[in-house]
Amino acid sequence: MANLNQKIESIVLIPGSGEFVYDTDIVKDAYGESVNAHFDPHTSDAKLAVDNLKAKLPNLKSVSLVVGWFADSSDTESMTISPRVESKKSYAGDQWNVGDYSRADTKMTENWGGTPSDKSIIDIVKYLTDSGVKVTIYPMLYVDNEEQTWRGYLKAESKEGVDNFFNEYNKFILHYANLEHDGVKLKDMVDKIIIGSEFVEMMRYTEDGKSFHAVDKMLDLADQTKAIVGDSVKLTYAANWDEYSQYEGTFYLDKLWASKSIDMVGIDAYFKLTDGITQDQINYDIVKHGWESGVDYDYYVNDDGIKEKLDPSYAIKNIKYWWEHEHINTDGSHSEWQPSSKPIIFTEFGFSSISGTTNDPSLYISSTGTNTPLSDGIKAEYNPDAQILAIEASIDYWNEMHQAMGDDALVQEMSLYCFDLRGDFASDPMHFSDASDYQYGHWLKM
Repeated sequence: MANLNQKIESIVLIPGSGEFVYDTDIVKDAYGESVNAHFDPHTSDAKLAVDNLKAKLPNLKSVSLVVGWFADSSDTESMTISPRVESKKSYAGDQWNVGDYSRADTKMTENWGGTPSDKSIIDIVKYLTDSGVKVTIYPMLYVDNEEQTWRGYLKAESKEGVDNFFNEYNKFILHYANLEHDGVKLKDMVDKIIIGSEFVEMMRYTEDGKSFHAVDKMLDLADQTKAIVGDSVKLTYAANWDEYSQYEGTFYLDKLWASKSIDMVGIDAYFKLTDGITQDQINYDIVKHGWESGVDYDYYVNDDGIKEKLDPSYAIKNIKYWWEHEHINTDGSHSEWQPSSKPIIFTEFGFSSISGTTNDPSLYISSTGTNTPLSDGIKAEYNPDAQILAIEASIDYWNEMHQAMGDDALVQEMSLYCFDLRGDFASDPMHFSDASDYQYGHWLKM
């Protein structure tokens, strides 16, 4: 693990929800009890966690800070999106607010923590940049329903549904583009802003298979954001691993990737690196080779479970081919993409701490999910060594690709998912309801 710690240069910081989880000052409730200093009475959890992170990862160069707002339903035609609080009780000293929203005039979450306060965002970004790392702001939309619907499942049934979604969603992104607290502007401190992530179904909305209304709306949001933050702050969209390339033969996101307002291609890179094998069959070389072979590279599995050979144009794991070539849609038209025109970053990559994790890195395992099947019926079992092996082999593969390609390297940053700024929250299930999920989850075990 010590060797791996030297190699990690970028990491995603969570939890993204929790009113004061990022606050560098200690916040106390009305009874004088701290709500964000669980492990050192004199230091906030966030400051303690950042100090620990910097000590453990000596070559850390950048972090992505997740911050969440909430949709009140999964119906895109009627949903509203806003910051929310965990409770209506008051706190001593630091009062919560996000933009014009105060504790009194916003909704309470029912299934999540609250939105981090604006002050806490400014303070933790300053603390991180003062420690020598670059910061990306990673706004992430949560759906506050009982199912905690994944944003990738939000599906519009009409243009009106797309329009309402973006009318609401744009307020979220533009808030952070404009955020200022006590005279400090967020845009003056950050390196990048991710304007959206994993809106798989939404971005595929089309009425004719050629025009994609949500892509146009995301492009408009990119233009608005760039006009606010300027060229010094880089923008990207974090596409899901099965989303960034093409859909049914149409390279529908290329209009976004080619935009002047988008500075790089962002991919949440949870590609399958092994093909349904058990952990005792998985080693370092097999995982490395999995980035350029196997499912979604050489073949795909059709609806009948039969392997079908893949043309490189449609091999979503063949990132290098996608990056280096023109993209031709099934109707014969050329997309807007210019080969090798922009760098790629992995806005996320990572692995659960389970046996066989490379069979499906996108599989999120909870404390009750140990019977969740992986490929070929393999059951998920706790295995932190499997996670470490997968991370190290993946970083080494792309570092070697980078060295081979030099300045033209296609993947220029890999943000490992994830590290938690609540610190050792897993040891405190009384205060943290997801403490039991840590063992199996994507959290880096170090």
